[in-house]
Amino acid sequence: MKTLENKIAIVTGGATGIGRACVYALSKLGAKIILVYFRSKEGAEKIAKELDNIIIRKVDVTNESEVKGLFDFVSNDIGYLDILVNNAGGNISFHKTEEYPTKDWIDTFNLNVLSVFLMCKYAIPLIRNKGKIVNISSISGKTGGAPGGMAYAAAKASVDCMTKALAKELANRKINVNAVSPGVIRTKQHERFSSKEYYAELIKRIPLGRDGLPEDVANVVAFLCSSDSDYITGQIIEVNGGQYMK
Repeated sequence: MKTLENKIAIVTGGATGIGRACVYALSKLGAKIILVYFRSKEGAEKIAKELDNIIIRKVDVTNESEVKGLFDFVSNDIGYLDILVNNAGGNISFHKTEEYPTKDWIDTFNLNVLSVFLMCKYAIPLIRNKGKIVNISSISGKTGGAPGGMAYAAAKASVDCMTKALAKELANRKINVNAVSPGVIRTKQHERFSSKEYYAELIKRIPLGRDGLPEDVANVVAFLCSSDSDYITGQIIEVNGGQYMK
């Protein structure tokens, strides 16, 4: 059942990992999707060949003029927006606090926090009433993250706070704003920063006994983008196999 037919969605970081899974999940429900990528051109083009309801745009979501340009395009060529999925983000590096490069700290917050602010700033005037905003957070925002990952954890905690603030701000327009907070998900970030031994130890701590797949997150995002979630707003939905329980 195409519950998102005639809906226009933007997914940032949509060419790989969780973002890619979100693009496929929303497309399956009938949404027309603007897939925003920055470095993963090949992945974006591959998705565009496989799906017939995709527009791809290269945008640095930490650059205000580029973000504004994206929404100028949406305004001029489409005229409105229904769904915004702020998925772009990631860790820059791991260091002890006393050794942490200030530039990495700033870059981490730009990638994970400034990007969400800029996308929302320019999207909100175009989002139709009863629209949806879904931010991708992280379990790190609740737990403090792995040793050396304070910047990423603090950035994702900021995303949680922004989600709640926006939910209050946009409630009068019946725009639902929620976040999905993944735990250990099989993505390139873990491939980059986690050794096989460390990753195996992480999985041992998960009550359901496995790591998550990008599709596990995307399924929740798709629900939050549908009318089935109309009475849910300001929530941080945990998707972690029981690794973190409130």
